[in-house]
Amino acid sequence: MSIKKPVAAALFALLSGTMAFSTAYAAETLFVEGSSPITIQTGADDKAQISTNAQLLATTYYPSRTRTLSLIRNHRDGKLYFMVTDKASGKHAFVAYSKKVYDFYLDKDEYGGYPPLMSVLSVPRDTRGKDDGLGEWRGKVHHIPVYALFEVVKGRVMYDDDVPLFSASYLNPSHYHDRIEDPVHAQLVRTLMSQMPDLHEAVEKAGVRLP
Repeated sequence: MSIKKPVAAALFALLSGTMAFSTAYAAETLFVEGSSPITIQTGADDKAQISTNAQLLATTYYPSRTRTLSLIRNHRDGKLYFMVTDKASGKHAFVAYSKKVYDFYLDKDEYGGYPPLMSVLSVPRDTRGKDDGLGEWRGKVHHIPVYALFEVVKGRVMYDDDVPLFSASYLNPSHYHDRIEDPVHAQLVRTLMSQMPDLHEAVEKAGVRLP
């Protein structure tokens, strides 16, 4: 798959600042749970359950799946979040819910293309590494701005591994001149993208009504 045209458009936007935006990001209160990682697992009733102070509304989880995208409600503030879990790396991340992020792969621009996904990936208990300078650290929670290019083929979100995921050195940037270099962070973003259509199906099946 080639997404060279969107890349060219994105680079123009990056240089011109035409893609500036402001977004919410997951609050630190979501991560107050001692030192235990948040996990998705199968409960006694054979249904998926979440091991945190939150309500699991819908998920793409099944036991043999390495990576999962879920929609959860935080009991502390009642807000909705997307949660990405990755068994392979042992990492999970959160993105504050918005209709724009939820429907990112359904919306086309005036030219018939797909605008990039722009969000903030919040990674609790993140480790220092290649992406240290991206976004903002608040305690051990690393908030990383994301600008991701993709295509949609037969309802599935597709991306090119050779096309970088863009980011910035601060939150709510007007330009995305930096790149996400850590493969763990990149995989979390790509799981968010690729499994969003599956999450739509799970939300519909669960009868969840979203704002």
